[in-house]
Amino acid sequence: MAKRFHFEIITPERPRYNGDIEAVTVPGSEGQMGLLAEHAAILALTEPGVLTVRMPGKEMRMAVGGGFVKMSNNRCVCLVDFAETADEINAEKARAERIAVERELAHPMALEQREPLRLRLKEQLARLEVAGAK
Repeated sequence: MAKRFHFEIITPERPRYNGDIEAVTVPGSEGQMGLLAEHAAILALTEPGVLTVRMPGKEMRMAVGGGFVKMSNNRCVCLVDFAETADEINAEKARAERIAVERELAHPMALEQREPLRLRLKEQLARLEVAGAK
């Protein structure tokens, strides 16, 4: 049996998850971060992507917005802009937003204009992946 640790996902609207888990994979600004019980203390930026929580006998995937993750003393807190499960995602809306952002990114623009669009695109791609749609 894998060791467990306490995990919370909190959005500006409300807490989304609060309980003991075996592992979590978080979309970090430098790539995916896998966290297990007894992990060293860490404070890191997250980016929009797919967050996966592993609990005994099951797994939960959520599309999440950017934010922060903090792990210390076998307690992990993930503060993100949004967190949505597959049944909460409107795939048609996410697909339309993805297409609109891709069209905008096709035009030349300054880096400071491109970065927010890149993050919006990652949000929609995460939603589509969690929803099982492309």
